[in-house]
Amino acid sequence: QMGSAQLNLVIHGACEEASRILEKEFQTPYIYALPYGYEQTLQWLYQVGERIQKPLNKSLEQRLKEKSRTAMQYRMYAMMLKEDRLKATLAGEYDTITGIGDFLECIGFLVNHKICMHSLRSINAPREDVIHPDTEKERIEILKSLHRELVLADDTQLGLCSRDNTGLRIASPVIK
Repeated sequence: QMGSAQLNLVIHGACEEASRILEKEFQTPYIYALPYGYEQTLQWLYQVGERIQKPLNKSLEQRLKEKSRTAMQYRMYAMMLKEDRLKATLAGEYDTITGIGDFLECIGFLVNHKICMHSLRSINAPREDVIHPDTEKERIEILKSLHRELVLADDTQLGLCSRDNTGLRIASPVIK
C-alpha cells in the first residue's frame, strides 16, 4: 500500500526526491543517511529509533559502541605506520564512495582519492574531498598512477590499475 510506511530509509541520493514526494503526499517522514561503519550505523539507528519512537536494543548499542572503540584503535595503529600507512582510492557513485571512504578513514586508511563517476552538479553541496575529473583521460591517469593501494571501484576502473594494488569491486559494471 503506497504511503503506508511509518518511515522511509534513504541510503542513496537518487532516492531522496522520491522520499520528498512521499513525505509531501502521504506525510511519511524519511531519513537520508549513510550507515557505513560502526559509529555511522549507531547514529543512523538512533535517528530511526527517535522517528519511530522506539529505543535502540541495548545489546546491539553496546556491541556497536565496542566495535567503534576498536576501530579507533586501528586508526591509532595505522597512524604509527607513518610512511607505510594503508592507502585507498575509491571510484564510484557519490554516496558509496563518501560512506565507505569515511569508514576507511575512521579505521586509519589514508584515502587519497574519492572519484565520483558521475557529474557532481546533481549533488547538493558536494564535499571538497570528492572529485569528478574533467576528462576521462584525467581519471585514467589517476587510476594508472596508483601503487600499493586498496582500490575500490567497478571492474572497468580496477582493470586500469597496476597489479601491485589490491582491488575490490563496489560498483557495476561487473565484467569478471
